[in-house]
Amino acid sequence: AVRNHGAGAALVLRRVEVLRRTTGFACQPCGELDVRLPPGAEVTLVIECSPRHVGMCYETLSITFDDEGARFTVGRFLSVSCGDPDVLDVLKATAPYQRPKRRRPPPAKEQVTEIAPPSEPPSSVKLKLPMQAFGMKPEWRR
Repeated sequence: AVRNHGAGAALVLRRVEVLRRTTGFACQPCGELDVRLPPGAEVTLVIECSPRHVGMCYETLSITFDDEGARFTVGRFLSVSCGDPDVLDVLKATAPYQRPKRRRPPPAKEQVTEIAPPSEPPSSVKLKLPMQAFGMKPEWRR
């Protein structure tokens, strides 16, 4: 029910809509409205849910009002648990979620001795690799 708890001003209910429209929720009345709500008056909205899957269905209901020229919107979050009660009972959580503990690598069992490399290679070592010359045939050239 939508009720005007105002002290003296009448509200005008302008629009009621289900925002996503893909979750199976429907609202009556829905769409553009022009319902005057004096203080203390109420309007009943009927919300129906025809779920398309098992589990939780979520939707947002948007209700727009006019208050002496000032327009404001109230949003309500809707959630429904859908499915066979026996299946939902089997699927419910048995304990709160706990993050798995981080595994730390085991400590090293071997001790490795580091040996520093020589500062400069000996000057007597010269690497010479034989290279075979590969030429290109003159007829292949442009």
